[in-house]
Amino acid sequence: MASVTLADMAQTFALRRHNTSLQSEVQRLSQETVTGLAADTGRAVGGDFTELSAITGSLARLEAYGTAATLAATLTSGTQDALEAIDSSIGALGIEMSNPTMTGTASSVDTLGKTALQAFQATVSSLNTSVSGQSLFGGTEVNTAPLADADTILSALREATAGAGTAQELEAAVNDWFASDFTAVAYKGGAERAPYTVGESDRVQASVTATDPAIVQTLKGLAMGALLSQGALEGQTAERQDLAQRAGGAILKGGDERTDLMARLGAGEGRLANIQTRNTAQISALELARTDILSVDSYESAVRLEATQTQIETLYSVTARLSKMSLTDFL
Repeated sequence: MASVTLADMAQTFALRRHNTSLQSEVQRLSQETVTGLAADTGRAVGGDFTELSAITGSLARLEAYGTAATLAATLTSGTQDALEAIDSSIGALGIEMSNPTMTGTASSVDTLGKTALQAFQATVSSLNTSVSGQSLFGGTEVNTAPLADADTILSALREATAGAGTAQELEAAVNDWFASDFTAVAYKGGAERAPYTVGESDRVQASVTATDPAIVQTLKGLAMGALLSQGALEGQTAERQDLAQRAGGAILKGGDERTDLMARLGAGEGRLANIQTRNTAQISALELARTDILSVDSYESAVRLEATQTQIETLYSVTARLSKMSLTDFL
């Protein structure tokens, strides 16, 4: 029986250690050949991580700005869509109700009142829209529908205007309710969100709440028109015609204010797009700089990889001869 000496064992351990080292080198060179980047970052930067750390930090900040900009763009776009839906649901109602010819008969006033009711309900629904799980018009209360349902609001308005005997008195009562009770009874959202930080010194306001003056004016005009379908000033044809025309004027005013609001949002969208383009360009430049620091010669890595693989094959042959066994047995 052949004996195993300490020298034999030392030689075996040395061969195994060398094999492990070569296998690790193959893995490193394979990665560098495929990616073109140094597998050992410390070796690539010579132990000085200052520049690389600065680049990595800048990229992290830009990625955070990008996330905020994407969310701001999503919310702004969603808000614009909701406002466009409100425009669509209202259509030419303001013009029709403010036109004496269109309110010349009791039946025409009744019809316009029903149309105003439908537009009011659709507007409340649009204002309760959410995008990406976040309420658009609820401010900081992102998980809450900002407005009570249309029936609840109209019920409160019927109670508030119950004592009105003329169109003028009813309009005043509606104005008072929106000024004092709207936020307590109808609005369930929070304060306006803080501007989104989308750059080192760039802030973008993407939040519009249902308490915005343009929104309130729209709801006010539609509510006055909708009250015509709720029995307001019943039996007083002239007063109901007057109320219809007052509602039409309020709706038109709300339309003008919504147009201004959408223009402001559009300007913000344009500025946000420019910021996103600039941030993307900066990310590309920083990634190129990082690649320059960590890049390796893929051809050289491939040559060294082939040489290392040859060394492994030679090691297997030497080991087999020293052990007096086949390469298959060794493996």
